[in-house]
Amino acid sequence: YKKQPLWLIRRYFGEKVALYYAWLGFYTRSLYLPAIVGLLCFIYGLGSMDGPDNIPSKEICDMNLAGNITLCPLCDRACDYRKLGDSCLFSRITYLFDNPATVFFAIFMSFWATSFLELWKRRQAVIVWEWDLQNEDGGEEPRPEFETSVKTFRINPVTREREAYMPALSRAWRYCVTGSLVFFMICVVLGAVLGTIIYRISLVAVVYSGGNALFQRHAKIVTSMTAAMINLIIIMILTRIYQRLAKWMVNMENPRTQTEYEDSFTFKIFFFEFVNFYSSLIYIAFFKGRFYVHPGDADARTSEFF
Repeated sequence: YKKQPLWLIRRYFGEKVALYYAWLGFYTRSLYLPAIVGLLCFIYGLGSMDGPDNIPSKEICDMNLAGNITLCPLCDRACDYRKLGDSCLFSRITYLFDNPATVFFAIFMSFWATSFLELWKRRQAVIVWEWDLQNEDGGEEPRPEFETSVKTFRINPVTREREAYMPALSRAWRYCVTGSLVFFMICVVLGAVLGTIIYRISLVAVVYSGGNALFQRHAKIVTSMTAAMINLIIIMILTRIYQRLAKWMVNMENPRTQTEYEDSFTFKIFFFEFVNFYSSLIYIAFFKGRFYVHPGDADARTSEFF
């Protein structure tokens, strides 16, 4: 470990790059505590696997209790009736990430995130004072790309000088185009999530009709792991596509200053990355499991994909 030479980074690459590395170093050091707490929570899950807190897994794995309960088939033709005890391994794996310690870890992370933001604000204020960046945003010059591409001019009401500007109608048209592209990419992400759900349902039927007893016994684990891998690949592909698309959209909007350019690019990347990375988690947290019906209900077929 070596302390970052922020002053040298500032002299060679400027304040913007140096401030990024200052934040990255502060963030990395702040992760020490949650990493230790998370490791302890995982160790607790391993140690208490057969303890009194893991009541659901004990009952599922006990064929004299809940494990002997017969469940309806997961699909119509290829699937057969199954015992609740067939999910024994899956329930034990789930306990590693869903035990009393993980509840504490979730609460701890909420407090840690708030504390991290407040401490970084203090650290950032110190850096801004040391590097004399208080008035850095004042009087920013227009981007050269903006001045060369814009053909309309006006008299600045403050400086009384001739300057290039983009008419409101032209800006509105550009924002409509970029907004439509962002909405389209969000629909692509939601379609990928729906496709993953359909894939899991279809794979269950394939696994049960394959005849392999090992795969049939652990069909839920197989479908979950493969669906997670496919979801990861889709996220990585869409991230690469959208980064290039976001840069093209910002160039099309043609902001006046470099700060406006970077703010627009950052907002587009953040908004899409939020939907791209967390859409699956939002589905699991708020939608999955809320549309299940009982076998024989009139609307059972309409809720098959949920």
